[in-house]
Amino acid sequence: MGLELVVKRKLYPLLASLGIDRSGLHAFRRGNSTLMDRLGVPLKLRIERLAHSDPSLTFGVYTHVASEDDVRFAEQLDEWQSSEEDTRRLEAHEETNSKPEDKQSK
Repeated sequence: MGLELVVKRKLYPLLASLGIDRSGLHAFRRGNSTLMDRLGVPLKLRIERLAHSDPSLTFGVYTHVASEDDVRFAEQLDEWQSSEEDTRRLEAHEETNSKPEDKQSK
């Protein structure tokens, strides 16, 4: 049985029975790549597993723009910036509201 026939006779009916939109075998490859991205698998290993000779193919086609790493980094950066701003505000508030004898002892 040829690959196209396997997709038509086996994959499509299976996807339909599971309520999943039709997609070809390439979807499994993309799914594998997405999973590796989300698990933080090193790029070199992803390239090897996907059998790419050119890393730009892995980045351009198989690595999603909003990867889990991007989201996690953005959240961490936001937390860090918020805590830095909170620290500066607290220090400015303490300096403004400190007693005169506190300022002399500095």
